[in-house]
Amino acid sequence: MTHRALARLVLAVFVATGCNSDTPTENGPKPADILLDPVSISIRQHETARIVPTVVDAAGTLLSGFPVTFVSSNPALVTVSNIGVVTSVGPAGAATISVRAGGITKPEPVTVTGIPTSISVTPNPAVITQNATVQLEPKLLDLDGVTINGATFTYTSSNVALATVSASGLVTSVGPPVRRSSPSRAARSRRRSLSS
Repeated sequence: MTHRALARLVLAVFVATGCNSDTPTENGPKPADILLDPVSISIRQHETARIVPTVVDAAGTLLSGFPVTFVSSNPALVTVSNIGVVTSVGPAGAATISVRAGGITKPEPVTVTGIPTSISVTPNPAVITQNATVQLEPKLLDLDGVTINGATFTYTSSNVALATVSASGLVTSVGPPVRRSSPSRAARSRRRSLSS
């Protein structure tokens, strides 16, 4: 076989191999859209979900071989892995995952809902004088100690003869003042015995 014939044979094998490759080429099909499943994500704090992307051409035909990347708009709120696993790492809020393939970018909205874990009240304790009032200011806190806005609170007094509380958290003193009891004679005697 001559060198020219051998060169033609190598070229023919290379062209045939290139035509059968799954790798996208400049002359091959072009991505027109990225179909996302699900189209949006709603998770609670510290939960995970996964985005499954499908790259298609203008006719809606599945295209393979195009690498897909994921980028979070707020990594302090949610992170995303290189296979599309979304993880809540912060408080409640919203972020967007940008899914990119073949020059196409598709947004995936992510909403994180806070998990209520405790209530913080100020002032605590609430000390008021007789016939006076004090306003309670409660906050609903999530797993990270961040305030969850929009919470509704109810109030109940354990002793309505001493203090009442309104639906808005206003505490009113309605009874006699609470006095500290003075030490009994026996207690005073014991203290003198211990100090002597």
